Amino acid sequence: MRKIKILHVSKGFYPETVGGIETFIDLLSNELKKFCEFGLFCVGNNTKIYKHKNLKIYKFKKSFEISSCPFSYEALVNFKKISSHYDIIHYHYPYPFMDILNLFVFNKKKITTYHSDIVKQKILNFFYFPLKIIFLQSQKFLIASSRQYFKTSKDLQFFKLKTKIIHFGTKLIKVKSKNNLEKEKYILFIGSLRYYKGVNILLEAAKYINCKIYICGTGRELNSLILLKEKFKLHNVFFLGYVSEYHKRKLLKNSQLFVFPSITRAEAFGFAILEAMSFAKPIISCNVGSATSYLNLNNKTGFVIKPNDPIMLSKKINFLLDKKNCKIKIKFGLQSLQRFKKYFNANIMASKYLKIYQTVFNNF
Repeated sequence: MRKIKILHVSKGFYPETVGGIETFIDLLSNELKKFCEFGLFCVGNNTKIYKHKNLKIYKFKKSFEISSCPFSYEALVNFKKISSHYDIIHYHYPYPFMDILNLFVFNKKKITTYHSDIVKQKILNFFYFPLKIIFLQSQKFLIASSRQYFKTSKDLQFFKLKTKIIHFGTKLIKVKSKNNLEKEKYILFIGSLRYYKGVNILLEAAKYINCKIYICGTGRELNSLILLKEKFKLHNVFFLGYVSEYHKRKLLKNSQLFVFPSITRAEAFGFAILEAMSFAKPIISCNVGSATSYLNLNNKTGFVIKPNDPIMLSKKINFLLDKKNCKIKIKFGLQSLQRFKKYFNANIMASKYLKIYQTVFNNF
């Protein structure tokens, strides 16, 4: 039996852009390489078609951008021809340009991973709504990353019958070699530096924390966050920028705990939380009505607090850093790892997506 040919369509791709969607596509294509042949259609700084790991990348030069959404004339011209070589188109929502591309392909088998609602651009979303409904209606299946997000998404409620739930997952990777991070005491944040990540709240909390705080990631908010650090005269905060997978694992292994202070539902899942759980770390996150509070269970794998509260954030961090509470910190970390193994392993995620691919390929 030949491999099923899948074309991912997404805004960007790792390592040119870094985020949860990019990590998910990279991981899924690697896990299913024995069963599927993958391509990726995206927009970037230049036009280039090349091979990356188990993906054939079709990258087209950005023509312009509206509210962080890149558009490409070249991509528009080439999409129908390229997609014709694949059995299934796998879209990654939200990405409004993708909805336009979808209008040019008919009689194709299509599925969409619904990563997040559109939260910030409320005025543009009003005008975009009809195109969005047409796009979602044209899909064979919509895949949400958690039942919690599905239940609270107004858009997905229109499509209950075609929505499936598949949790994201990642691999359990052990780091054995020693390094000088073992001698340090620090807490860790990993993620793209976007408005909804709440890193500014973490910086406000840092004034009351006597511990190093390592912030890994790049993004539009980096410069404003550096200025905020200087304003608060924070000598315990360090921006590490982009870190490789190898160094990220080192940082996770030796951190005291993982902090994820996102402030809105734009943080739909929190892939970085999974990575921290796989290293048996206690988690501190915020209740924003998304899957983050399903990953991190309050008083079991860590603490879930209300968003935009730097005082409470600092109190919970200091509680877990206190030597008197060492047993609680260890307990949270072990329960994080147990929960990860049970629900969020990459093998479980990949097997469920393969069933979706096979169902669509054979029955529609």
